Amino acid sequence: MSTTTQQGPALPRASLKLTGGIEIECLLITSHTTEDRGHLRDDASSTVLAQNRVYQALRPPIRVVCVECKATFDYHLPLYNPKDPNESDYIKWDVSLDPSLDLSSEEKRKIDARWLDFHVAPIEIKSRVMLLTENFAVATSKSNPSHTHKITYREEIEAVYSRLLKSFNDPRSEHARDCRLVINKTASTHVHIGSSYNGFPLETVKNVMSVLVAHELQVDAVHSVDRITGCDRLRQDGTWQHLSSTSGCRSQTSIPAAYNQPWSAHFSDSAFKHYKGESEAQRLQRRTQSSKPSAVYPASKFHRRPKVQLAAQKCDIGSWLTLIECASSVQDLRRFQFGVAHSSTINLTNLKEHRLLAASHYSRWDGKMTIEFRQHGATLQSAEILNWIGVLVGLFKYANSTNHAAVKAACLKNWDNPAFTMLDLLKLFGYRAQDDIFRHYANVLGELPNRRPYSETIEMQALRAVDRFGPNDCFAPVMKHLIKSRAELTNIEKVRQLINRKFLQGGYGQFSKSYLDERIALEFGVPEYLILGFCPPWSSYETGEPSSDAGAESHGSETGRRTSVIGLRQV
Repeated sequence: MSTTTQQGPALPRASLKLTGGIEIECLLITSHTTEDRGHLRDDASSTVLAQNRVYQALRPPIRVVCVECKATFDYHLPLYNPKDPNESDYIKWDVSLDPSLDLSSEEKRKIDARWLDFHVAPIEIKSRVMLLTENFAVATSKSNPSHTHKITYREEIEAVYSRLLKSFNDPRSEHARDCRLVINKTASTHVHIGSSYNGFPLETVKNVMSVLVAHELQVDAVHSVDRITGCDRLRQDGTWQHLSSTSGCRSQTSIPAAYNQPWSAHFSDSAFKHYKGESEAQRLQRRTQSSKPSAVYPASKFHRRPKVQLAAQKCDIGSWLTLIECASSVQDLRRFQFGVAHSSTINLTNLKEHRLLAASHYSRWDGKMTIEFRQHGATLQSAEILNWIGVLVGLFKYANSTNHAAVKAACLKNWDNPAFTMLDLLKLFGYRAQDDIFRHYANVLGELPNRRPYSETIEMQALRAVDRFGPNDCFAPVMKHLIKSRAELTNIEKVRQLINRKFLQGGYGQFSKSYLDERIALEFGVPEYLILGFCPPWSSYETGEPSSDAGAESHGSETGRRTSVIGLRQV
C-alpha cells in the first residue's frame, strides 16, 4: 500500500445532499404443495405468487433503532402493493420482477429430485430514495409524541436484508419447508447515487468519472470475478465490420465476455472508432439509432481542440482523463457508452444536466437524475452492499469538494504508482484505518493478518446456516452448490488472477515503461502493446510525444517480445 495522496484545495461549493437507492436482485425457489398445484395455472401464476410472498414478508413492522434517542421501535417499511399501478416515483420500496434472472441448468439439477414441481422466480427489490448523508424521520415516538424517531439508510437496508433472510432462509420461518432465497451469477446489486432532484455540477461528475476510470484496477480488486470485464482491443487486428456487428459489448474480444462493460472498454472502443473515421461512426449511428448523422463528442471538438483528437486516438488513462476533462456536458460523457449504457459498470443514462429544482416542481417524467453503479455482484450480506455504498458516498464527497485540477493530478500520480491500492483510495476519500469500511475492505483484500480469507469465512457461515435446516432439507444441495460457487467468484486469489489477465491483455490500457518494469514479472520482457505510445495493429497515428494534457510521457516504440507470462506482482 502506498502513501496517501493529499486532497486538493476545496471548492467554494455547497455540500451535496446525497440521495440514493439500491436494486436487490435475487431468486426465490419455491416447491409447490398439492394445494398450490390446484390453483396455479402456469409459470406466470407461480411467479406472481412468489412476488407476493416477498411483498408479504416485508409488510409487517420492522424493528429498528432511533439514531437520536437510541430507542427500539416498530417501523412499517414504505412499500408498494404489486397489485397496484406503480407510478415509479421511488417514494416506496417496490417488489418487482426481472426476467433476466434465473438458475442455470446445472443449478436446477442440484435441486433434490423429490421436489419435481419447483419454480424459480426472478425477484428485484427496488428501494425508495433514501438520504445518504442525513438522518431521516420515519415515525413519531409513542412514549414521547414530541419526538420523531429517525434512522439512516444503513438501518433501513439492514432491516430489509434481515427480514428477507428470516422469512425465507431461517428454519423457524413459515416458509422454511417450501421456499429459499438465493443468488447466482445472473443477479447483481445496483446502486443509484443522486443529489435530490438536481443532479450534479458537471465538474463533480467529471471528478467522479476521472477517479473511477483512473482507479478501475483498484476498484476491480474488491468485486467478484463475474463482475470484472474488459476489452483486449490493444492486442487485436480489429475490423470495423466486426465492431459494428457486435452486440452487447462493442469489443472484438473481452475479458471475459462483458456483461457490465467498464469504461476502459468504452474508451478503447472509442479510440478504435476514431481511427476508422467519424463517417463510419455516423453510419453506425444511423443504423442503430435511426437518427440524423452528426458529429458527436469527442469528434465534435476535433477541429477546435487538437489535444482532444490526439487523446481520442490513444489507449491510456492519461488520455481518457483528457477526454473527460474536455467534455462540455453530461451528454458528451454519455456518448462514450455507445448505446450499451444499461450494461455499463457506470451508467449515466439517468443523469441530465445539473439544475436547481424544488421538490414541489419535480415530476417522475424528469427521470431519476442519478448515476447508476452496476458492478457489484448479488449479495445477501447487507454489510457488503453497505460498505460499497460507503465507498461511493466517500467518492462523491471528495469529488464535490476538490477542484478538477487537483483530482486529475491525483489520478495521474496514482496511475503511475504500482503500489497504490483500494485502501489508499479509501484514504483519499477521507476514511481512516480504524473505520469499519477500511477494515472490511482490508479483510476482503486479504490485508488483515492472521485472518481466514474473507470468501472462506462467508462460505462457512452460509453453509452452517444451511445445515440448521437438518439433514433432510431438499433445498440443501442447490443451496450449498450456490454458496460454493459464490465463494469461488469472490476468492481473492481468483480475483487477482483475472485482474492480472485483464492487465496483461491491455484491459487497463497502456502504461509507462518504468511502471510496467516494476509491476510485471515476465520471463522475456514487457509486451509491446502495453507500453505507452505503442501503436495498436489497427491504428494509423504516428507514435510521438503526447501533449501534457494527454496524460504522461511517451516511450515511443519501446517494445518487448510477446512471450510467456510468469505473472504480475500482487495488486
